Amino acid sequence: MRQTIIEMRTAYLIVTAAGQGACLAVLCGAEADVGLVAYEMAMLVTRVGQYLTSPTRTVDSSFRGDGTR
Repeated sequence: MRQTIIEMRTAYLIVTAAGQGACLAVLCGAEADVGLVAYEMAMLVTRVGQYLTSPTRTVDSSFRGDGTR
């Protein structure tokens, strides 16, 4: 499982892959047990990851890029 942990002054941001095309992110305080948070995220993804998939996005040929069609 791939995870990224970003340490900030007063918090941690943990991001992990959570199914095809999906990620799970958790922001926790600096006093949190980061190892435990990461472990629980992995367990959650194991249980529900199949439901967190995101279909591939395609470019709509009628979309002009400026928010109009």
